Amino acid sequence: IDKPTPGPWQVIGRVQTDSRIMVLGDIELEVEPLPALMFRGETLKVTGQVTNDGKPIDVGYFRDVVSLIVEFVSTNNDEYDNFGAGTKSVTEFKDDGREFDERPMDGIFTGEFKLTFPAGEWQPELYIETAILKRTVVQKPIVVHEPPFDYEIALAEQDEDDHILTISLNPEIVKPETVLIQGKIYYPNNEEQMFSLDADKSQTRELAIK
Repeated sequence: IDKPTPGPWQVIGRVQTDSRIMVLGDIELEVEPLPALMFRGETLKVTGQVTNDGKPIDVGYFRDVVSLIVEFVSTNNDEYDNFGAGTKSVTEFKDDGREFDERPMDGIFTGEFKLTFPAGEWQPELYIETAILKRTVVQKPIVVHEPPFDYEIALAEQDEDDHILTISLNPEIVKPETVLIQGKIYYPNNEEQMFSLDADKSQTRELAIK
């Protein structure tokens, strides 16, 4: 009922016992901005909140049917690899305390998603939609970069030698002296080995692998 006449109202009909009436005011979606620097393959955290006249909505039945949907829309900039990539729907969050949502029914949608789509210029769009309303937050275009490193492996020529893993950092995006590299090696016999390479001013790091 849009702009109802002021005064008393009565609901007549078969009303189920778990039915509720909610007076909606100015419904808004508030979302924290995404990081300014993002990389393909990175995992991000997103937090959003739906408010009614500036206050958190505390009606559980309303939050039960609301999902926060996150999409990335290609800006169709032909200078980037994602030209013509269209829209990528990356995730859908609910305020149910499951997966990455921190607390159920607290009015805050919290979740994580992975940037599995091509690097390039994208426009993030986050929205909620129900049968009676839709609210969308369109953020400024961002650039998703390729990971700021590359690697190559030199295989051992003799059984007694080590394989050499060389990791090269991109100094135009990251400062090598601030980068700590951690990883995991999977061997053919299903063994796993964690490794860590300390921060160094050099653009390259080497790791000997048995």
